[in-house]
Amino acid sequence: MNELHPVRDKNHALYIHSLKNKENNKRYTVAKDSLRLPYTQWQPTCPLRSRRVSNEVKVISSAKVNLFLEVIGKRPDGYHNIETIFQEIDLHDEILIRKKAEQGIDIKVSPSLNITKEDNIAYKAAKLIQQKAKKNNSGIEIFIEKRIPPGRGLGGGSSNAAAVLRGLNQLWQLNFSLEELADLGRQLGMDVPFFIYGGTCLGTQRGEVITPVENFAGFRILIIWPNFSISTADIYKNVSCCLPIGCGQAGLTKKKRSAKLLLEALKINDFEGVKKHFFNRLEDVAFKNYPLLCQFKQQIKSLYTGDNIIMSGSGSAFFAILPDEGVNEEYIKKEIIKLKGGCYIGKTLPALLRGKPAV
Repeated sequence: MNELHPVRDKNHALYIHSLKNKENNKRYTVAKDSLRLPYTQWQPTCPLRSRRVSNEVKVISSAKVNLFLEVIGKRPDGYHNIETIFQEIDLHDEILIRKKAEQGIDIKVSPSLNITKEDNIAYKAAKLIQQKAKKNNSGIEIFIEKRIPPGRGLGGGSSNAAAVLRGLNQLWQLNFSLEELADLGRQLGMDVPFFIYGGTCLGTQRGEVITPVENFAGFRILIIWPNFSISTADIYKNVSCCLPIGCGQAGLTKKKRSAKLLLEALKINDFEGVKKHFFNRLEDVAFKNYPLLCQFKQQIKSLYTGDNIIMSGSGSAFFAILPDEGVNEEYIKKEIIKLKGGCYIGKTLPALLRGKPAV
């Protein structure tokens, strides 16, 4: 059977053509420039988020980085208000959702996350939209092929949840709007609404209030992570020690940062200005609680001395925007392997979903 790849349609300026499956005589639409290319070679600038085939749908579940993250202060409900700028990247998991005759939701993850089905946020997303759509008698199988490393601040779990919401919205022909899907996402996690919209977005309050902004798309990005994960809850539990004065808690005397300058740079396409204003308040907290992470960043900086290297989310991954040329990628990859870490070089993505059907 010929492999079916995620594709962009003619509205996204990629030439497509049909491919006939010899086994079942069905015809699918595939991207000409993605045929027969393994994932490591196929680097799409903006892959379509899902592709429907008969009684199943295949959904791309992208990772993210945080170009900016400041903690505003602690809320009465125990959460923290933040100001962050999310950026979607082309590192992604693949999710296949298939109808089945029996009732219930089955989920399989490869490689295994070693958690129960009920604890998987993708399962929770399927259950939530199933109840919302009154599809309790419908049965589905969910297969997740993981490439996004968990516990690295890249949003893999939240992205999987959003992808399941989008995929079932299509498979069951529910026609929920982006806003309705984002509302469901807020019941699952603070990052989930961002992955409904994708691209580049400002996140406020707990990060779940999303405002799309000018895209920071098409830039080569280096993602590097150590061989250990970090608990988001643990980072926010200890965040008060590193908050600037004026955040409603006792903290170190540091100046509170605003995303305003980065957003202004985006508006005028000043991409050097955007990179100049990358920032993550949670780095200080992570370094204080995980000294090995600080050591890991210093090792990274010895490998790549270019633009600012910033931690994504609550860690433990770091990222940097790469120039178009002049970077020895193979050298970086080999040295990261020596450090027992992981490395990915890809691109930042635009928001294909904005103003379009939520699939």
